[in-house]
Amino acid sequence: MNINDVMDEMLTALATLPGELNLYGWNARKITPPCALVPLPEFIDYQGTYGPGMTEAELIVHVVVSGVSGAAARKVIGGYLAKTGDASIRQLFDTYAWTSCDDVTVTRAEPGIYTSPQNADHLSAAFTCSITGS
Repeated sequence: MNINDVMDEMLTALATLPGELNLYGWNARKITPPCALVPLPEFIDYQGTYGPGMTEAELIVHVVVSGVSGAAARKVIGGYLAKTGDASIRQLFDTYAWTSCDDVTVTRAEPGIYTSPQNADHLSAAFTCSITGS
């Protein structure tokens, strides 16, 4: 499993969501919401469940929308946080036909405030993704 390929494929999957998310495959110095950031993983375990044949990684995808308050911002981030639906990150990753890895599973989602590199606060959600592959 090549983590760069996995990150690129995650961006490809995110591009299929309705609306137009600006996509960043790194911790960008400047962002334009609405956007999704797919940074490097929190960790990579080369000795996963099945020993040296299985690689596991954990990566946190950040989805950022404009504004920190208001019904419109809450409705947009709520769609991304939903368990199912057209904008659901969980459903997208659970049903996507991955080729760069065996599986990407959203294990946790945390709504919150994302402070951009430009020092602006935005409503956001952080999606913890468990990645497995060989």
